[in-house]
Amino acid sequence: RYEEANDIFNELDGYKNSYQLNQYVKKELKYQKAIEYVNQDKIDLAREMFLELGEFKDSGERIYYLDLEIAYREAVKAFDNYDYDDAKYQFSQIIGYKQTQEYLNKIEKCLLYEEANTLLQLERYEQAKNRFLELDGYLDSKEKLEFIDLNLKYIKATKLYDNKEYAT
Repeated sequence: RYEEANDIFNELDGYKNSYQLNQYVKKELKYQKAIEYVNQDKIDLAREMFLELGEFKDSGERIYYLDLEIAYREAVKAFDNYDYDDAKYQFSQIIGYKQTQEYLNKIEKCLLYEEANTLLQLERYEQAKNRFLELDGYLDSKEKLEFIDLNLKYIKATKLYDNKEYAT
């Protein structure tokens, strides 16, 4: 119905307050289109339209939530690309929005897992063991702990052997 009103106001060409009413109708049409874009998941287009609307209705509030959604999607994208440091930073900027805290928890585990693996590759077994223990079964950390324990036993046995500390 707003489209029809818009057409009629255009025909009236400034008669009485038709210009002001037409301006309102145009904003309302743009507002409805922006809502439609949100529903179609065209977030960037919707945000642009709400920006153009300025203070019309709740455009400012909608921009705020669209900005949160855009930031959230960027953070998820960084997480999915294994860029945990960037994802952690981005999620920390939007704490409380959607599953941000769950992602931050996952990132901490991922970073700890990476650190544990690095320590394991450097053969710093005790430190790696401590990190894998903190992971409490995350991914293959149990298998890595078994591997570390075997290596620690082997190292202990070779030291005893090298020092000739064996029973006669």
